[in-house]
Amino acid sequence: MAPVRVAVLGSCLSRDLFNSQFNPHYKDLFECVALSNQVSLISLMSEPVDIPSDLLAGLDEYGKREVGKEISRSFLQELIAQRPDYLLIDLFADVHFGCFSVDGRFLTRNRWKIMKSRFYAQSDTVDLLPDTEDYLRVWRDALDRLLAFLAAELPDTRLVLHRARNVTDYVAADGSRRSFGKDREFLAMNAWWDRLDDEVTARGVARSIDVFTAALTSFEAHPWGSFAVHYTLDYHPAALSKLTQMVLSDARGGTGNAPEPRGRLGFRGAVKRPAEV
Repeated sequence: MAPVRVAVLGSCLSRDLFNSQFNPHYKDLFECVALSNQVSLISLMSEPVDIPSDLLAGLDEYGKREVGKEISRSFLQELIAQRPDYLLIDLFADVHFGCFSVDGRFLTRNRWKIMKSRFYAQSDTVDLLPDTEDYLRVWRDALDRLLAFLAAELPDTRLVLHRARNVTDYVAADGSRRSFGKDREFLAMNAWWDRLDDEVTARGVARSIDVFTAALTSFEAHPWGSFAVHYTLDYHPAALSKLTQMVLSDARGGTGNAPEPRGRLGFRGAVKRPAEV
């Protein structure tokens, strides 16, 4: 049996479902064929940006590759080339980072990558911060254009929304549970995350992974370190199991966790916006 081909538009919390450190046997069923990491939907659907390599000289090689992929918008062409069976999307970047614009074109306001570059320091930038109506207006337009792109170019790719959230606590090496000390900030982000996820599902995207619970924490020994979306290791098998159930349901002619058939992509042909709130 050929593996199920999956692409990820999101962050490590989705990509790590297809990482042997977290799901040792994921290759029995899945192959991850494309990744867009920590890129806002606004940035992804904006026009490419030309940045001279010397203005990225302060970044490590990984950061340069990631920024280079974002500014070229090459992920969209990679999707067309790879034609994945499923596209798994999470909205981490639109919750944690927001965007900035340069000459009317947007890039993710990633504090770990491009914000450390000479390009960001020397450019005349305008920030577009999350949890604002201005951001939501631009983000909705980007989401609509992404869905239209998928419907036109990848009608056989099924879209799956990964509904994730920030945790406020982590488990220390001694087994004690400790707070990150950012409860108010992380919970406010979670409310914004809910709102953006609801925007996606309101457009008819029917398939979703939602295994987050209030009891979930991070932990100090996480391979990437303790952080708001670096969950305990029970999370990844549970999330992958949910995706596996969708795949098996689809193979039997069902619609995953959808209430009714809506086409392979998971929504009806025309994109419908929810009522303004």
